[in-house]
Amino acid sequence: MSRPLSPALAALLLAAAAMPAAPASAAARAAGPAPAWAASSAVPGAPLPATPVTPATPTASVGAPGGIPADQTGSAALLPAADTVARVLSQSPGVQAARHLVEAEQAGKRQLRVGPHEWALGLDAERRRTDDPLRRQGTDWTLSLERPWRLPGKQDAAEHLGSARVAAAEAAWLQAWREQARALLDAQVELWRERETARVWQRQADLLDQQARAVARRQQLGDASEVERLQAEAAVAQARSQAVAAEGRARTAEQTLRLRFPGVEPGSATGPLPPPPSPAALTPPAGPAPDDSLAEATGLPEWQAAERVLQAQQAALRAEELERRPDPTVGVRVGRSPLDGERQFGVALTVPLGGAYRAAGVQASAARLAAQQAQHDELRRRLTAEAAARRERLHASHASWRQAAEAAARLERSAQALARGQALGESSLAEVLAARRLAAEQGLAAALAAVDAWSAHWQQALAAGRLWPAP
Repeated sequence: MSRPLSPALAALLLAAAAMPAAPASAAARAAGPAPAWAASSAVPGAPLPATPVTPATPTASVGAPGGIPADQTGSAALLPAADTVARVLSQSPGVQAARHLVEAEQAGKRQLRVGPHEWALGLDAERRRTDDPLRRQGTDWTLSLERPWRLPGKQDAAEHLGSARVAAAEAAWLQAWREQARALLDAQVELWRERETARVWQRQADLLDQQARAVARRQQLGDASEVERLQAEAAVAQARSQAVAAEGRARTAEQTLRLRFPGVEPGSATGPLPPPPSPAALTPPAGPAPDDSLAEATGLPEWQAAERVLQAQQAALRAEELERRPDPTVGVRVGRSPLDGERQFGVALTVPLGGAYRAAGVQASAARLAAQQAQHDELRRRLTAEAAARRERLHASHASWRQAAEAAARLERSAQALARGQALGESSLAEVLAARRLAAEQGLAAALAAVDAWSAHWQQALAAGRLWPAP
C-alpha cells in the first residue's frame, strides 16, 4: 500500500516546482526546442532530467517563402505552400466573381467613354392625291439623320467616372482575395488547435498507461490494491476518450479545409508547434511605427476599397451635375414632294429643357456621396481599432504562451517527481494522478497558447501583405 507523502519529499517537490529553469544550451536554441510538455515520456519512477526543458527565446526573421518566418524551427511546414495557396485562391468562386466584376467595370468604362448617344436614321413617307387630272397622286418622303451631341466637359467627366469605377472594382478584387486568404488561415488555425489538443491528450494517455501497467505489476506483487488498479485504468480511459474526441474534431477541421479550398494541403509539421516568433522580429524597418494604427489600417484592402468607392461616388456626382444641362440633338433632313415638284434639305436642332427629374438625380447622388463619406469614416475607426487590437494581441499572446509554457514545464517536473516517489512508496497513486492531470491541463493550455501566438503572428503578416499576397 502507498504511504502518505513525507514532509521532506513534499518540501522537495515544492522547491523543484519553484526553482527557476536552467537556460537552454546554444545547440538546443539553434534546433528550436519544443515546449516542456512535449518532452519524451518518462516511465514512472525513472530519474528526472538533469536540466529542465524550458521554452527558449525565439528568434525569427520575415522573408521566407509565403511570408513565414525564416527561422530554424521548421515553421514553414505549419501552413500550406504559398504557390499552392495562390493557385487555389485565384480559382476560388469569391475571387473569380470579383474578377468578373472588374471586367464588367472595364466594359462600363468603354460605354461611358463613347456615351449613350448614337446616330438615328429616320424615314417619313406619305401618299397624297389631288384634283389635278395631270397629277392626281404622288408619294412625299423625308429622310433624316440625327444624333445627340455631348456638351463640353461631359466626356471627360464620364471617362473619369469609368476609371474610378474600374479602380474600385480592382480594390474589391484585392479585398476578396484577402478575405479568402483570411478564411483559409482561420481554417488552418482551427485544424492546428484540434491537432494540438489531440496530441496533448494522447501523450497524457500514454503516460497514464505506463502508470497503469506499473500499478498492475505492483498488484501482482501484493504491493497495490484492486482499487488503485481501477483508478489507474479509469484515468487512462478518460484521457483516451479526450484524445479520440479531439482527433475526430481534427479530422472534421481538415475535411472542412479541403472541401472549402480544394487542392490545398494543410500544414504537415509533426510533433508540437515550434516556439512562435518574437513580436519584435515581425515589424519590418520600413513599416509603420508600433503605435501608428491608422497608418497600418490605411494599407488594408478594406480601406483601399472604401477609398476607391468614395472616389467613384465623387466622380458620379460630378457627372450628374453636368447632366443637368441636356445634350442638344443635331441632324440633317432631305426630302421630296413629287406632286409639288419640290426638293427639301435642312438642318434640325432639338434642345431638351432640363427639369425636376435631372435636379432630383443630382440630389440623390449628393446624398449617396454623403452616406459613403460617413461609412468611410466609420470604416476608418473600425480598421484603426482592429489594427491596434491585432498588434496588442500579437504581444499579449506571445507573453501568454511564455508564461503557460513555463508553468507547464514546472508542473511536468512536479508530476514526474511524484511518480518517482510513488514508485518508491513515498506518495499515493491519487496524488500522482491528480498531478498528472494538472500537468496535462496546463500542457494543453500551453499548446493552445502557442497556437494563439502563431495565429496572431500570421494575422499580422496577412494584414501587412507579407503572407499570401495577391498577384
